[in-house]
Amino acid sequence: MSFFKNLKRSPESCISKINKKIKDYEEKSENLAAAIKRDREEAKQYRGHDEDRALIALGNKKHHEDQKKLVDNTISRLNEEKAELEKRILTADAIGSSKKNNKVLKQINIDFDECMKTNDDFDQEIQANKFLSDELNRATGNAYDKYRDELANLSSSESDILEAAPSVPSDSP
Repeated sequence: MSFFKNLKRSPESCISKINKKIKDYEEKSENLAAAIKRDREEAKQYRGHDEDRALIALGNKKHHEDQKKLVDNTISRLNEEKAELEKRILTADAIGSSKKNNKVLKQINIDFDECMKTNDDFDQEIQANKFLSDELNRATGNAYDKYRDELANLSSSESDILEAAPSVPSDSP
């Protein structure tokens, strides 16, 4: 509602004041319509025998019609101002609501960014742990392969030694 910050009254009180003015001018318009009708009747009444009074009544009628046009134009202008003010109130409310929504969306976006950063950190830790795990598996696998090869060599050496050794007669009674 930045448009309304500099106003001394609230927008609702401005609309209320405009409504009051419209009501007052509508009352004036009704009074002028009654005066026009009265002037017309008076002109008809004096038409045949008192032409001066009939002309005065017609002059008054013309004057009241001109005033009524001014009052009706003022009512139209006030209704336009009221519509414009209501439109601005709705626009200001929409902008205010939009600003609130924008703040919420920014906060959600910040939260989302933090979540994404945390996920990236987790991914980096997982990659680091995977690298460490691969290195440990490689080192353990290499040591296992080395010991298995040594065990196979020892087994074959043992077989060769046993085959090459002289046979010992067994003492059988």
